[in-house]
Amino acid sequence: MPDVRLHNVSKSFGTEDVLKSVSLDIVDGEFAVIVGPSGCGKSTLLRLLAGLEQADAGDIEIGDRRVNDLAPAARRIAMVFQSYALYPHMNVYRNMAFGLKFSGLEHSEIERRVRKAAETLKLDGLLERKPAELSGGQRQRTAIGRAIVREPDVFLFDEPLSNLDAALRVNTRLELAGLHRSLGTTMVYVTHDQVEAMTLADRIIVMNEGRVEQTGTPLELYREPQNLFVAGFIGAPRMNLVTGAAAQEFGAETLGIRPEHLTIAPRAGDWTATVSMVEHLGSDTYVYADAAEAGTLIVRAGGNTSVEPGAAVKLKLDRSAIHRFDAGGTRMT
Repeated sequence: MPDVRLHNVSKSFGTEDVLKSVSLDIVDGEFAVIVGPSGCGKSTLLRLLAGLEQADAGDIEIGDRRVNDLAPAARRIAMVFQSYALYPHMNVYRNMAFGLKFSGLEHSEIERRVRKAAETLKLDGLLERKPAELSGGQRQRTAIGRAIVREPDVFLFDEPLSNLDAALRVNTRLELAGLHRSLGTTMVYVTHDQVEAMTLADRIIVMNEGRVEQTGTPLELYREPQNLFVAGFIGAPRMNLVTGAAAQEFGAETLGIRPEHLTIAPRAGDWTATVSMVEHLGSDTYVYADAAEAGTLIVRAGGNTSVEPGAAVKLKLDRSAIHRFDAGGTRMT
């Protein structure tokens, strides 16, 4: 299976520059997740890889082939979209097999591929059902199965879980991770959900306004964000970002503090704050507190924390875990 490479790839629609000289290397067998806010260019990048759009500049390579001018069918890729796009009059088997009928494969080979994919996706008992008789998760697995039977070199996923409810999203996410382990095929996955990115990716590519802000493993991005955008985007709840005199005390223009690196101190602390809201989530409690020097801060506390809105508290930060950023928003060493 091949690596995927983009070299200085740009794309515009009219006067809008959607991708601005993007360069990426995605390693053979890697689960790479492209994440970023709506409009950052991530879906356009995926469509360029698939051949559904043409780059204005730069090179796209899959393995040792430059694929800029190749039709989608010649790129040995398979794409799973946000919409299931299943044929409503066909059962699961026929939906999965349909694209292979025009490939010249023998019927026995089509049968083998469909049965194997159905077993992998736990659809083998549902092959005679039509889409209307399936749950949302089963429909999405059928769409994934339709991609698997093509036995591509690279899978492309464009926000495939966004139409599922919360419980199904978690379950299907686990199934996707297991699928990648079993197939070992290169997967490029686009999402705006940073939780999906953190839980699925071998490597995350963070995009913003048509550019790559940072790439790295989930923990590298969480522990060492290279700029303010990545610091604020990766992590739930988001990193606390403090400016003004409170940050300058630490030699920074902006100070970043993860919620788990703030504690409610019984006596002395770094800041005095007033609790504005408390979210009890069972194992964790998120305390929102307003500090005159530092603004509104989120504290990740234990599930048994019992503070109430309006209470005055002392907040103590873990000084070994702070992040410092300069006036340009770049991480300081």
